[in-house]
Amino acid sequence: MVINHNISSMIALNNLNNTDEAMQSSLTKLSSGDKIVTSADDPAGMAIAQKMLAQMNALTQAKQNTSDGLSLMQTADGALNTATDILQRLNTLAVRSANDATLTTADKGLIQSEANQLTSELTRMASTVQFNTKNLLDGNFTNEQLQVGTGSASSDQIDLSITGVSATTLGVNALNFTTVAGSEAAIDSITSAINLVSANRGQIGAVMDRLQETSSNIDIENTNMTASESNIMDVDMASEMSNFTRLQVLEQSGTSMLAQANSLPQSVLKLMQ
Repeated sequence: MVINHNISSMIALNNLNNTDEAMQSSLTKLSSGDKIVTSADDPAGMAIAQKMLAQMNALTQAKQNTSDGLSLMQTADGALNTATDILQRLNTLAVRSANDATLTTADKGLIQSEANQLTSELTRMASTVQFNTKNLLDGNFTNEQLQVGTGSASSDQIDLSITGVSATTLGVNALNFTTVAGSEAAIDSITSAINLVSANRGQIGAVMDRLQETSSNIDIENTNMTASESNIMDVDMASEMSNFTRLQVLEQSGTSMLAQANSLPQSVLKLMQ
């Protein structure tokens, strides 16, 4: 029996300190909801989770890019719908002006005036329809890269191109409705322009369908990635609460045992009586 060194007390104190540290860690997990609070908790898990988090952030931005691209194409499609309406009106005017038997020169002059205004509007639209200050219908929006993935490969990008719809591009900038021959030629030119715009809208519609599917795929991938990251980083609250309760019992027991160990040297006093 010795009094200078209380080994039992030291062992009890070490165990109590370990329990206290475990309780602090458990409290941190319970209060934060994270299973890995510091890299020391799980170095490999932390590294994997950070890579997953980077990919999740990239997927979130890719989703935003896809939504922006869809909005851009919808803007272009809406403008092309107006262009189609203009061309349909021009076609109606062309057929009317070809009816030489019942129209006067003055009538044809009025038709020509309306047609000139409509073709001017086509050219104005082509130079003013924009998305985030980028012109969409002037013929220069070609081979634009839309980033819809998380990498730099070509499979992570979608090419966007929109055919210009100015009167010159469509071949309706010099329509002549004052003569029968001019009106008949105008009908052919306008029909070709309508077909061109319709084909352009068909391509845009296909891209919009693709972007919607891309957006859905990104949502699925992001959900699965989030679930995987959650398995690594998120604490199981029920399990951790059970562990915390166990540690509370250990702390109370350790405190009691430390008190008992500290009282052991006092038994030496009985030898001195």
